[in-house]
Amino acid sequence: MNKLKGALALALALALSLTAACSGNTGASGSAASPAASNTSGSAADNSANATTEAAASPSANAATEAAASPSADNAASPDSADGNNPQDVVTLQIFSMPSNAVILDQSYWGDILLKDLGVKLEIIPTGGQPDEKMQTLMAGGSFPDIVVFTDNTHFTQAISNNMLVCLDDHLDKLPNMVANAGSALRFMRDSNSNGTGKAYGCGIGVINNPVLTGDTYIGPFLRWDYYKELGAPQIKTLEDFLPVLKQMQDAHPTTEDGSKVYGFSLFKDWDSGNITLANYYLYLEGSDSFGSTEIKYNDDGTFKFTSRLDDGSVYYKALKFLYNANQMGLVDPDSLTQSFGDLQTKATNGQVLFGGQFNFLYGSFNTTDNMSKGIGFMPVYYDSERVNMLDAMASPTGNGWYVGLGSNTKYLDKCLAYVDYMYSIDGMWKMVNGNQGDLWDVENGNDPYVTQTGVDIINGTTPMQGGGKAMDGIYALNFNGISEATLNPSYNNQPINCNNWANIKYRPDTALIADWKNFYNIKTGSKAYLSEKGKGFVPPAAATPSMPDDIKNIYSQIGDLVKTASWKMVFAKDQTTFDSLWNDVKTQAAGLGLDNVNQWSMNAYTQAVTDAAKYNK
Repeated sequence: MNKLKGALALALALALSLTAACSGNTGASGSAASPAASNTSGSAADNSANATTEAAASPSANAATEAAASPSADNAASPDSADGNNPQDVVTLQIFSMPSNAVILDQSYWGDILLKDLGVKLEIIPTGGQPDEKMQTLMAGGSFPDIVVFTDNTHFTQAISNNMLVCLDDHLDKLPNMVANAGSALRFMRDSNSNGTGKAYGCGIGVINNPVLTGDTYIGPFLRWDYYKELGAPQIKTLEDFLPVLKQMQDAHPTTEDGSKVYGFSLFKDWDSGNITLANYYLYLEGSDSFGSTEIKYNDDGTFKFTSRLDDGSVYYKALKFLYNANQMGLVDPDSLTQSFGDLQTKATNGQVLFGGQFNFLYGSFNTTDNMSKGIGFMPVYYDSERVNMLDAMASPTGNGWYVGLGSNTKYLDKCLAYVDYMYSIDGMWKMVNGNQGDLWDVENGNDPYVTQTGVDIINGTTPMQGGGKAMDGIYALNFNGISEATLNPSYNNQPINCNNWANIKYRPDTALIADWKNFYNIKTGSKAYLSEKGKGFVPPAAATPSMPDDIKNIYSQIGDLVKTASWKMVFAKDQTTFDSLWNDVKTQAAGLGLDNVNQWSMNAYTQAVTDAAKYNK
């Protein structure tokens, strides 16, 4: 789960950077509220966290300091008078973020906000597309830039061992919002991610303390709704039932208006890691998740059971068979073997794809305002046996498996602390996501937020934010948000930070597409509540999952290379005999490499992770 969801978070952030942020209802603009990444990924928040809770929970000697320093959330830190750290001083902080794809920071609106509120400018050290290699180079040099965002605890604990990070426990008086809103995450760092020191040298990001079912889930599966209705909305009982429906769509609409070939599925390899990632995503439609080499099937009573990914009864096998059958029917784009995610986005936006994928970031920007106003676009089509894993509704009290830390050699410690704490404050995150009041958003009736008419244009990509850029650039440029953008803001009618799910849709009434979809399923509010009420959706338990030890990782990597290669061959196999032979061969080879050892570690580690995470739930 940790590795898969980390990849998923990065994929989502990349996709969101290519599409309009802060989209309206489900299906709008092809974007979504950012899901959490791994460990305890989630999409809701408890804003009543306070320093008393943190002090009581922490066994460290800093508890008294925390309680005294942090009376409530969103207090302003008071920098010392050290050179460059005065409130009136302006400094440039360097940041290295492993999950960021940015080369330079076009800070635009959010850069203006940080400059005004904190006297901070940010300069990114790019990963060059090789974050692990760049991290090793920094490690070898013995010094980090001012701020570092890690994607795993292996590098993080190594940095602690090398004395390359600031101990946050020594500066909690400058981190009131982190203590208040991410107290459990700090405690988890001390308990389980401190290299044996018992101190917090960083904090999990994307923190959210309680699950919430407001708004829409970004999980589908998504289908061309207009074509589906054109066929009379045939009943779909199982995943396999999509295939004849898609074939009928393709037969009725074989090409786009410009003559481009239309396919049911268009795939890519960019995100593969140990398997075909797009095949593994089918887990989220089948009441499951994965961690390591195992799949986790969740039961209604909260228990779960494991299945090896290479078991004949796995969802992964079912997904490969599904895609193989689709290819036999001429539904799979032959370019899938060589194209990139960007190529898929282009084709989907052009209307060349019928199955929009398991997530709403996989169908490009096809759901334009113009299309949706005509009832054209992708919307979720739920099948009878579907059980949606609403991982975007999970609580994530310890963070999403990524961590932020401060370089021990920084010259501007107070400014670093101020910026990081700002990203754990509700008000700071609100500004980073939505900008200043009066541009994308405003309020009425005292404190009820709504997207303005200008904001609608910003969301549709026709107008930039005031100062430049797109909404949410303030977190997605760096892939760093201390608290989740799904966190509820008590100052604004208890609405989430992300305008995607605001209740007030003053200038954003449902389009013809969304209105028809809601009417079809009788959805009164959002899809999360609908799925939950119908027993088709569930929120998996939090799990602070660890990284694989080196010996297990080596075996997993070797097996993963075999699985990826065999899986693509299976999807495009010439016949069932070839498909079966490839599957049996990869199972035999994986067993010889030590698959059972990886499975056993995965099961033990996940079970322990769920147990451990429970004590950090507030």
